[in-house]
Amino acid sequence: MPKDWRKANVTPVLKKGKKEDPGNHRPGSLTSIPGKVMEQRILDVIVKQVEEKKFIRSSQHGFTKGKSCLTNLIAFCVGMTSWIDERREWMLSTSTSARLLTLSP
Repeated sequence: MPKDWRKANVTPVLKKGKKEDPGNHRPGSLTSIPGKVMEQRILDVIVKQVEEKKFIRSSQHGFTKGKSCLTNLIAFCVGMTSWIDERREWMLSTSTSARLLTLSP
């Protein structure tokens, strides 16, 4: 990709509040149209390769088209509910806590 296509003009964009306060601005990047088109084309090719080669498992929800934190939570709840219905033993651990919870029928 040519160097000129990768250059961007960064300008302050007002979030909210008084214009005089620099803390009320965020950087806005204005890039060239050909650069944006090329960037999207490259992204499309990479995403297609990743999907075809199955580099990302179907259980991955973050940064996956059509999936989100909400779909991940729903899948987790459905899985746990079915395990409870089947009276299977399961363990739940969290990365924010050192405690481990074991529930058995």
